[in-house]
Amino acid sequence: MRLVTVGECSAWLQERGIGLSSGNYPLVRSAEVLEFPISGDSGEAVALSYMFGDMERTTSGGGLLAIREWSIGSPGLDAIGHEVVKRMLGVSIHDAGSEQPPWIVLDASEAAMMPSLLLQATIFGWDAFYVPNSGAFVIFISHDEVAYVAAQNFPLSEDVRIQFDRLSIGAVATPYYLSQTENEVANHTSTMRH
Repeated sequence: MRLVTVGECSAWLQERGIGLSSGNYPLVRSAEVLEFPISGDSGEAVALSYMFGDMERTTSGGGLLAIREWSIGSPGLDAIGHEVVKRMLGVSIHDAGSEQPPWIVLDASEAAMMPSLLLQATIFGWDAFYVPNSGAFVIFISHDEVAYVAAQNFPLSEDVRIQFDRLSIGAVATPYYLSQTENEVANHTSTMRH
């Protein structure tokens, strides 16, 4: 595991054909997107994170996980969440700065941490995203109680929808196609639906 700066994150993503907007949101040129509602039910949050973990296991190579916004809720609850994540990562408050959310590159042996870290974002209502080393998909968790999976390199959505239905989360995944011009991606003018 290695903590990275926003600049290093941007370079890492560019190598995989993914941009980073000026607001630090992932940008893809074109993708099939599934939108998942996130309810306040902790069981559903765990199931959704488990599903995302299964997606990572299909690529099994680690990736980049960024918690891009983690101080947007109750200061007391957010502080608890910050401490939980820092302990999971083995980072002390003094090492990482108490206000900076982590941007992490996980190697293949650490990839199993991804669902647990995304679960924290889901439960605490933070913005976070994950991209595997292959760059095949982007998982984006929004504080607006929705998660997106954007598959740009292989047809992932049907498999994800089947698994989503198998977990009986109760919500319906909404598919749509995202297409952005080279100029939009280069100028960071749009993101999924955020």
